[in-house]
Amino acid sequence: MSRSSNDKVFKCSICQFSAPYTVFGRSLPSDQLRAAGGGDGSRVVFLEDSYLLPDPNAVRQRPLFLGAHCSLCGDSVCGGEACSLFYAKRFCARCARDNVKAFPDQCVKLAPKIFAQQPSEAVEQPRQQQ
Repeated sequence: MSRSSNDKVFKCSICQFSAPYTVFGRSLPSDQLRAAGGGDGSRVVFLEDSYLLPDPNAVRQRPLFLGAHCSLCGDSVCGGEACSLFYAKRFCARCARDNVKAFPDQCVKLAPKIFAQQPSEAVEQPRQQQ
């Protein structure tokens, strides 16, 4: 199945993961859930605008989170444990490391792949100017 030029594709600015998405928002539309067999009245709503698609492996159709925008720099980042973290808002690994003192110690301990790496050790692509 080939993608048309109109397909929407999410791409992580850190690890370069990319995947097509159907919705940028906090939830999948209820008509999309019903069409996919998940119209049981329950709905998953995220705390941030996110790149979503229906989870193809779920028994009841639920949204699959691909990523979101960093609340500081605005870059698109996936939910991978080395790429971003959510602590009240989404932070990319670069912004989290740059602002490590703003995070509680427990948060820093729970995200070692974000905070243990020094920027020179991180496997990430250089930032592109927009």
